[in-house]
Amino acid sequence: VGPVSSNWDRACELYAQIKGTVVDYGVCHSRDAGHSRFGTDYTGQGFYPQWDASQRIHFVGHSMGGQTIRMLEILLQEGSGCPEDTNPLFTGSGNWMRSVTTLSSPHDGSTLVGLLGDGLIGFLKNLIVGFAGITDETIFEALYNFKLDHWGITKQPGESFNSFWNRLESSILSNDNTDLAPFSVSEDGARKQNNLGRQTYPNTHYMSFATERTRPERTCIFWVFCWDYEVAENGMFFLLRVTAGLMGNSEVAVEKRKNDGVVHWESMKCPTSSSQGKDNCRRYNGNWQPNQWNWIDVPYFDHMQVVTTNSWNDIFNYDRSAKKLYVDHAQRIISLNNGNLANSFKEDYGLAGQVVDMSEYDQSSEINKWHKVSMASSVFMGLLVVGAVLLSARKLRGRLRKEQETDSQEEFNELEMQGTVESRGESIPSSIIGIRDPAVSAFASTKKKYGRGLGSITKVHV
Repeated sequence: VGPVSSNWDRACELYAQIKGTVVDYGVCHSRDAGHSRFGTDYTGQGFYPQWDASQRIHFVGHSMGGQTIRMLEILLQEGSGCPEDTNPLFTGSGNWMRSVTTLSSPHDGSTLVGLLGDGLIGFLKNLIVGFAGITDETIFEALYNFKLDHWGITKQPGESFNSFWNRLESSILSNDNTDLAPFSVSEDGARKQNNLGRQTYPNTHYMSFATERTRPERTCIFWVFCWDYEVAENGMFFLLRVTAGLMGNSEVAVEKRKNDGVVHWESMKCPTSSSQGKDNCRRYNGNWQPNQWNWIDVPYFDHMQVVTTNSWNDIFNYDRSAKKLYVDHAQRIISLNNGNLANSFKEDYGLAGQVVDMSEYDQSSEINKWHKVSMASSVFMGLLVVGAVLLSARKLRGRLRKEQETDSQEEFNELEMQGTVESRGESIPSSIIGIRDPAVSAFASTKKKYGRGLGSITKVHV
């Protein structure tokens, strides 16, 4: 589904992909949003075309994906509220979901959106560029599809990621557009979505995994003036360490400081900014009951690590690995079908009439073989990422060196014109050499505003 689209649009795309139909964004919604009503045609390509209220399925979503699943459920249960919509997605077709599982999802929005403010769009771009290690043409640009055809925006042949993003930013991508992801994942956007329907629906099981990778810190002056905040733990993904400190700074409400680098912990438990509040939200106690949210604390993963299998923990600390988390929850989902997999799945894989025991997962030679292949693939991809980061750092160093030389020459020329320095080959004192880099300025201003909440950043000279 579209990575920068709203939860409404993404839910419509998800429905069409599962059923195998043309994406229909709804008559009234499309008219209000200002984009086309129809999108990509998935006719004949449906994942499970027979999906309906009599053949319900299980959904698992990470981050915004969890919000998207809930929006899809609300549309199926409540309808769109537009008399002109005739698509079954918008007419209140009923309960089509057997279970809903979310990982690190901002059910009540993320405080990061408000903290970044106008810098959110730039942060999204830099996160993508930094994570992929890209600055020009890459495999990423060829494969990544933003699915914005309904907005009339498509990536042109040979167009670089930076050029495409700049075109996107100058047309529709802004904090003011409420039909895109930035608003959907904000606290205001989440509240608007939550109020469209119920927190839970009967006969559907709900589970959420709340990730966190920060720890509390306290700073005191003469043991009198103290302030508390959260800082990133050492194992947090390096791109998320600064945002984790920003979200955990002392100016943020205490209950919203603990986070995984992108979403605060409380928001991941369940949607509480609806009319039902926290009535149907409880910590999972081993008994997975329907019509209420059950949440599990995962204090050893950040926002990215929870979807990264074959990690260090998979080898040396299996009890705290993503692999075990998924295996355990797969068993819970299977238990909802009386300990058996769906008949259609078993028929597809020649398992008709058999009971599949997930406890044998680790003993399976085929799975272990695949695990080794995946490990090798992960190591290879890790090396590619490191190489890309080093290449980007090299290019950045080159740009800084060029800027430094330019600044030095300009200041030398200015001083020479003023008669302060005579051009007789003397070396220029380092004190007049300036590096004017926006990133350094941004870190400095953020450090000044939020104090020690940024962890390892202690002093910046600009």
